[in-house]
Amino acid sequence: MGCYEISLGDTIGIGTPGSTKKMLEAVIKEIPVHALAVHCHDTYGQALANILTAL
Repeated sequence: MGCYEISLGDTIGIGTPGSTKKMLEAVIKEIPVHALAVHCHDTYGQALANILTAL
């Protein structure tokens, strides 16, 4: 068993590219980037921008 991936979710869709960048910068200090995934909702039309930021 074990954990092979951590999914970071913006479940209510309020993330922005700026907050996504800041969050990812903190997370990748502790977790290898290959073990991360993002799941973004598009409540305020920011999902695509957040995904592109995460890439």
